[in-house]
Amino acid sequence: MDFSQALVDAVRAAVGVPAAAYALAAVGLNLQFGYTGLLNFGQVGFLLVGAYGTAITADHGLPLPLAFLVGVAAAVALGLILGLPTLRLRAEYLAIVTISAAEILRLVAQSRPLEGFSGGAFGIRGFADAFYNWNPIPSGQYGVGSVTFSDRTLWVMLVGWSLVALTSWLIFLLVRSPWGRVLRGIRDDEDATRSLGKNVFAFKLQSLVLGGSIGALAGILLAVDAQFTNADFWQSIFTFFAFTVIIIGGVGRVIGPVVGSMLFWFLLQATDSLLTQALSDSFFGSKLGPTEAGPIRFALSRRSSMPSRFAGPSVVWPQSMSTTWKFPAAVSSRSSVRTAPGRRPSSMCSPVSSTPTPESGRSRAGRSPASRLIRSRRKAWSAPSSSHVPWRE
Repeated sequence: MDFSQALVDAVRAAVGVPAAAYALAAVGLNLQFGYTGLLNFGQVGFLLVGAYGTAITADHGLPLPLAFLVGVAAAVALGLILGLPTLRLRAEYLAIVTISAAEILRLVAQSRPLEGFSGGAFGIRGFADAFYNWNPIPSGQYGVGSVTFSDRTLWVMLVGWSLVALTSWLIFLLVRSPWGRVLRGIRDDEDATRSLGKNVFAFKLQSLVLGGSIGALAGILLAVDAQFTNADFWQSIFTFFAFTVIIIGGVGRVIGPVVGSMLFWFLLQATDSLLTQALSDSFFGSKLGPTEAGPIRFALSRRSSMPSRFAGPSVVWPQSMSTTWKFPAAVSSRSSVRTAPGRRPSSMCSPVSSTPTPESGRSRAGRSPASRLIRSRRKAWSAPSSSHVPWRE
């Protein structure tokens, strides 16, 4: 196998247009998830409306700069429409609503009744010619060594990575402002932030809209690069790849989406190149051929994009979840844990709740069924009784 060719392909992918687009999408998602704690599984929906808003506007003969503004405005509108009724939901419920909304948008975009407007299953093509007319780079190949790009690709890359730099700088300034400190407060303890007089709902809505607008820029970039868009571009797996990117680069870090996107595409393309060469050389025997490289890579990438539930000695959920589970530490001899008569304390994981107790005024409807069940059992086990005796390990 030619490892040098695999390295060249990986480097080209790590700095290419898709890497810039994934970095943009992850920057917006990192604002929502990493800094605000919003579990948005529908980020791809913002990319879809950004791409379609631009493509439809330009396809109807309007100037391309106006089309870009329409694409971003469509993402703002989607954020408001989606956020106003749903941002009062918690954790997994918000995730279900957002991923459902993104899938509904995809199905609507390819529906037959809207074929004259959105192109249906055939999509819209050839709408960004004006963008390439603005290209100031002379024709030719540019690069270092074997890593080269055409002037057309280099122009799109220049614009894409410039957008990544600008949005990352904007997020850097915002998260260090009082506005950003409120977002981190919402992520860490929403009820405590609300008790300080902050309008939690308004801040969460602003985070969703801003993060979605940055995601729309990623959709516009991909659509302009391909000079084409249709509904099949915008599958839900894109959102989970964006989550993978921010996990690789670091959740809640400004530079995390950029580093994560470059590493993600480097590893993905290196694996694809090596796998293609191995299949071409019959490395796995005669049962697998070169045509199987795509399905195998897709299966591996889907597998790698699924986050593991167990990380080290504890199960750590997003901070917006109602409970963080930790394995119990040793109970000291002075422990005041009480149990029901004839019953030993459970050896299962004990929840360390990150939400207020019932005395803080939070409604029962705000907790998940599992959290309510755990609380009721703990209350029953620890209820004071004359027959209770302290348990010592």
